[in-house]
Amino acid sequence: MNAANLVLNHEDLADFDAASAAEWLLTNGNGGYAAGSVAGACTRRYHGWLVAALEPPVQRTVLVAKCDITALYRGVYYELGANEYADGTVHPRGFEHLERFVIDGQMPVWTWAVGDLRLRQRLWMTHGESTTYLSLEVLAANAPVEFIVRPLCTYRDYHGEARGARPLMVRATPQGCAIEAFAGATVYHLASENARFVASSDWHWNIFHRREAERGLDAGEDLLCPGEFHASLACGATFSLCMSI
Repeated sequence: MNAANLVLNHEDLADFDAASAAEWLLTNGNGGYAAGSVAGACTRRYHGWLVAALEPPVQRTVLVAKCDITALYRGVYYELGANEYADGTVHPRGFEHLERFVIDGQMPVWTWAVGDLRLRQRLWMTHGESTTYLSLEVLAANAPVEFIVRPLCTYRDYHGEARGARPLMVRATPQGCAIEAFAGATVYHLASENARFVASSDWHWNIFHRREAERGLDAGEDLLCPGEFHASLACGATFSLCMSI
């Protein structure tokens, strides 16, 4: 499904097959891009929120595959993302809370609704730079919302898959972390000015790319979560995360 001028409502999004078939794409003008499915799951090896052209416009490398986002509201955790695993499990199932997805200009925009809580997510890239921004805005809430944002990271050619634990080196920075896949690799950064970063090292095993399986290709990868960004927001406030080389 082509995401150009796409508008999807809740009835279009509650089913994983339909929500994962719809895709979005951002480009930065120098060979880098961000892309994914509306459901939030990576269904292709080419999907990623930060895919950088390390020698523009070539050597495209997946750095940040995606972020998994959880909202804690009035003591209840709402997981907004989605992942499909090799055994057929789809978890979490955040697309079931999606009220609407639109392309605003070239920007993908998700709106979630759970009771009296409404949230909006946007993604965009800086032209000419290998930089992707995520924003999360609280549109409606009668109590503070805590966001937990978990980046899922790698370092691989966008034509391939990467399996098994790799020694990605994670270094704390004042606003988040820097990741160096190996000595001499391009370092990339995750940073937020209005969140607290809690370091960890949590591998997500056997992520399944269903579109690659349909092509008869290797369809799985393993991703590292280097830590979590925590932010507490009142109604009308926005969290932002910068992913950049």
